[in-house]
Amino acid sequence: MRKRIEWIDIAKGIAILAVVIGHTLGPYNGQFFGSLIFAFHMPIFFMLSGYLYHSRPARQECQRGIINLLLPYLATAVVLLVVSAIARLLPNPLLNAYFPSWQQGLIATAYGAGSAVFNPWHWQVQPIGAVWFLLSMFIALQLFNGVMLLTARRH
Repeated sequence: MRKRIEWIDIAKGIAILAVVIGHTLGPYNGQFFGSLIFAFHMPIFFMLSGYLYHSRPARQECQRGIINLLLPYLATAVVLLVVSAIARLLPNPLLNAYFPSWQQGLIATAYGAGSAVFNPWHWQVQPIGAVWFLLSMFIALQLFNGVMLLTARRH
């Protein structure tokens, strides 16, 4: 077992607190303090992941990413889809449909955006919410691992 690196644990703790603060600011998002927090809280996780990273065979990295990132992402998406379907079928003031339809929910799940989507094709894609990070991290890890494996073979 590897020994933990204390400064990395502290940096992760700061980033976690920044994520919580940033997502509870509500009306202050878009203002200086909210923009400052959003400028660094997620990049810290990516940088720390890169710092601690060691390449693996592509198949192993993909399997690891599927288990640790894609399965939780898809499980959350399924819960959102089912709850939305129930809310559409049984209107209730306590339960709101997150997705207006199955189709929009599936598109949101495939696209994986955390907030409103602005794209040159003017697609109407609803955000999936905070779990966007899991899909994004999975894709980033696969690409990064692939680049690391390709460049390691050349040296």
